[in-house]
Amino acid sequence: MRLDVSKALVAEGEAIPFSLEIRLPDTALMNERVAFPAAARLSGSYASVGDSIRLWGNLAFTARSRCVLCLQSAEKAFIAPFDALYALTPDPANPDLYLYAGSWIDPMEMAEEAAFLALPMRWRCAEDCRGLCPVCGADRNKTSCSCRMEMPSKHPFSALQQLLTEDESEV
Repeated sequence: MRLDVSKALVAEGEAIPFSLEIRLPDTALMNERVAFPAAARLSGSYASVGDSIRLWGNLAFTARSRCVLCLQSAEKAFIAPFDALYALTPDPANPDLYLYAGSWIDPMEMAEEAAFLALPMRWRCAEDCRGLCPVCGADRNKTSCSCRMEMPSKHPFSALQQLLTEDESEV
C-alpha cells in the first residue's frame, strides 16, 4: 500500500490527514512467532518540510503469540505512535530516515518497525497468568495440581546456604 503525498509537495507545511489499512507480515520476537490476524490501521497526518515528508500518527493493530508462562495462544490489541521522516536521498548521518520517490511513500517498513517496537518482550496471556506446573506440566490457570514443590532442604545447594547462614551468625 502506498500513500500519495502530492498534496503536501505543493503546499509546504500544511498538515494533511490520512488513513490506510495495511497487512503486517508475521514476525518472530525472542524466537517466538508473532502473527497479525487482521489488517492494521495506519492513521495520522503528513506534511512536506523542504524536500522531505514528515509522517506522524498512530498504528492500531492486533497481534497473536504464545504466552511465555502457559504456552496458550493469546491475542492483544496495540496502538503504536509513529513520527517518521521521508527523504528523496539517503543521509548516512540519519539512519532513521526513510526514502520515497516521486510523490509516493511506502509506509510498510515504518509500520513494521512501529509494530515491532510496541510488542512486549515477554508475551503473557494475562497479568495474573499462573503458568505451567514445573513438576507435572499442568496448566495452573485451568486446574490445580497436587504436586509438591521441592523442599529447600533437598535443594542441591542447600549445604552452601547453611554454610553462609553459619558464617553470618559468627560475625
